[in-house]
Amino acid sequence: MLSLIHTHRPEPPSPSIHPTSGFGRLQRQSEEVVPAPFTTLVVAPMSLLAQWESEAEAASKPGTLKTLLYYDLQKKQNLQSLCNASNAANAPNLVITSYGVVLSEFGQVVASGGKRGAHGGLFSVRFFRVILDEAHHIKNR
Repeated sequence: MLSLIHTHRPEPPSPSIHPTSGFGRLQRQSEEVVPAPFTTLVVAPMSLLAQWESEAEAASKPGTLKTLLYYDLQKKQNLQSLCNASNAANAPNLVITSYGVVLSEFGQVVASGGKRGAHGGLFSVRFFRVILDEAHHIKNR
Protein backbone atom coordinates (compact mmCIF):
# COMPACT_ATOMS: atom_id res chain seq x y z
CA MET A 1 0.00 0.00 0.00
CA LEU A 2 2.85 2.38 0.73
CA SER A 3 4.35 1.80 -2.71
CA LEU A 4 0.93 2.64 -4.21
CA ILE A 5 0.83 5.85 -2.18
CA HIS A 6 4.29 6.82 -3.45
CA THR A 7 3.75 5.90 -7.09
CA HIS A 8 0.15 6.95 -7.64
CA ARG A 9 -0.47 10.33 -6.12
CA PRO A 10 -1.44 13.60 -7.71
CA GLU A 11 1.26 16.23 -7.74
CA PRO A 12 0.42 19.61 -6.23
CA PRO A 13 0.24 22.36 -8.82
CA SER A 14 3.39 24.38 -9.25
CA PRO A 15 3.39 27.73 -7.47
CA SER A 16 1.58 30.35 -9.46
CA ILE A 17 3.00 33.77 -10.23
CA HIS A 18 -0.43 35.30 -9.61
CA PRO A 19 -0.89 37.11 -6.30
CA THR A 20 -2.53 34.96 -3.66
CA SER A 21 -5.15 37.62 -2.92
CA GLY A 22 -7.04 36.39 -5.99
CA PHE A 23 -7.68 32.97 -4.47
CA GLY A 24 -10.67 32.22 -2.30
CA ARG A 25 -10.07 31.45 1.34
CA LEU A 26 -11.50 28.41 3.05
CA GLN A 27 -13.44 29.26 6.18
CA ARG A 28 -12.02 27.98 9.42
CA GLN A 29 -14.83 25.42 9.57
CA SER A 30 -16.98 24.96 6.54
CA GLU A 31 -20.37 23.25 6.52
CA GLU A 32 -19.36 21.50 3.29
CA VAL A 33 -17.23 18.42 2.75
CA VAL A 34 -13.99 19.52 1.07
CA PRO A 35 -11.82 17.42 -1.25
CA ALA A 36 -8.38 16.33 -0.02
CA PRO A 37 -6.80 15.42 -3.37
CA PHE A 38 -3.31 14.77 -1.97
CA THR A 39 -4.17 12.79 1.18
CA THR A 40 -4.69 9.08 1.82
CA LEU A 41 -6.54 8.02 4.96
CA VAL A 42 -5.47 4.81 6.72
CA VAL A 43 -7.86 3.36 9.29
CA ALA A 44 -6.31 0.65 11.46
CA PRO A 45 -6.71 -0.89 14.91
CA MET A 46 -5.20 1.29 17.62
CA SER A 47 -2.42 -1.24 18.24
CA LEU A 48 -1.17 -0.76 14.64
CA LEU A 49 -1.12 3.04 14.42
CA ALA A 50 2.53 3.42 15.46
CA GLN A 51 3.51 0.57 13.15
CA TRP A 52 1.86 2.27 10.16
CA GLU A 53 3.65 5.50 11.01
CA SER A 54 7.07 3.84 11.39
CA GLU A 55 6.61 1.70 8.25
CA ALA A 56 5.65 4.78 6.24
CA GLU A 57 8.77 6.54 7.46
CA ALA A 58 11.00 3.52 6.76
CA ALA A 59 9.56 3.02 3.24
CA SER A 60 10.11 6.65 2.24
CA LYS A 61 13.07 8.80 1.37
CA PRO A 62 13.34 11.66 3.86
CA GLY A 63 11.01 14.49 2.96
CA THR A 64 8.93 12.55 0.41
CA LEU A 65 5.98 11.58 2.61
CA LYS A 66 4.22 13.71 5.22
CA THR A 67 2.27 11.69 7.77
CA LEU A 68 -0.19 12.74 10.45
CA LEU A 69 -1.19 10.42 13.27
CA TYR A 70 -4.79 11.58 13.84
CA TYR A 71 -5.41 10.39 17.36
CA ASP A 72 -5.69 11.91 20.82
CA LEU A 73 -4.30 15.47 20.84
CA GLN A 74 -3.87 15.58 17.04
CA LYS A 75 -7.67 15.37 16.71
CA LYS A 76 -7.78 19.06 17.59
CA GLN A 77 -6.44 19.86 14.11
CA ASN A 78 -8.95 20.95 11.50
CA LEU A 79 -8.53 18.46 8.64
CA GLN A 80 -10.49 20.70 6.27
CA SER A 81 -7.92 23.46 6.42
CA LEU A 82 -4.97 21.07 6.68
CA CYS A 83 -5.81 18.70 3.79
CA ASN A 84 -7.62 20.91 1.27
CA ALA A 85 -6.26 21.54 -2.22
CA SER A 86 -5.30 25.15 -1.51
CA ASN A 87 -2.92 23.88 1.19
CA ALA A 88 -1.30 21.32 -1.14
CA ALA A 89 2.27 22.20 -0.16
CA ASN A 90 1.63 21.48 3.53
CA ALA A 91 -1.09 18.82 3.32
CA PRO A 92 -0.15 15.44 4.77
CA ASN A 93 0.13 12.62 2.23
CA LEU A 94 -0.98 10.11 4.84
CA VAL A 95 -3.43 10.49 7.74
CA ILE A 96 -3.43 7.49 10.08
CA THR A 97 -6.27 6.94 12.53
CA SER A 98 -8.09 4.19 14.41
CA TYR A 99 -11.49 2.59 14.04
CA GLY A 100 -12.37 4.03 17.45
CA VAL A 101 -11.72 7.57 16.26
CA VAL A 102 -13.86 6.96 13.16
CA LEU A 103 -16.70 5.65 15.34
CA SER A 104 -16.39 8.56 17.78
CA GLU A 105 -16.44 11.17 15.04
CA PHE A 106 -19.34 9.44 13.30
CA GLY A 107 -21.29 9.79 16.56
CA GLN A 108 -20.49 13.52 16.57
CA VAL A 109 -21.74 13.87 12.99
CA VAL A 110 -24.98 12.08 13.87
CA ALA A 111 -25.41 14.28 16.97
CA SER A 112 -24.97 17.41 14.83
CA GLY A 113 -27.82 16.36 12.55
CA GLY A 114 -25.60 14.98 9.81
CA LYS A 115 -23.60 18.16 9.22
CA ARG A 116 -20.38 16.46 8.11
CA GLY A 117 -18.34 19.60 7.65
CA ALA A 118 -19.32 21.23 10.91
CA HIS A 119 -16.46 20.04 13.12
CA GLY A 120 -13.56 19.76 10.66
CA GLY A 121 -12.81 16.10 11.38
CA LEU A 122 -12.57 12.94 9.29
CA PHE A 123 -16.06 13.16 7.83
CA SER A 124 -15.57 16.74 6.66
CA VAL A 125 -12.95 15.69 4.10
CA ARG A 126 -13.23 13.61 0.92
CA PHE A 127 -9.88 11.77 0.91
CA PHE A 128 -8.07 10.80 -2.29
CA ARG A 129 -7.85 7.18 -1.08
CA VAL A 130 -8.98 5.25 2.01
CA ILE A 131 -7.16 2.14 3.25
CA LEU A 132 -8.83 -0.12 5.81
CA ASP A 133 -6.26 -2.26 7.62
CA GLU A 134 -7.79 -5.27 9.35
CA ALA A 135 -11.02 -4.46 7.49
CA HIS A 136 -12.88 -7.28 9.21
CA HIS A 137 -13.40 -4.76 12.03
CA ILE A 138 -15.90 -3.03 9.72
CA LYS A 139 -17.62 -6.29 8.84
CA ASN A 140 -17.86 -7.39 12.48
CA ARG A 141 -19.52 -4.14 13.56
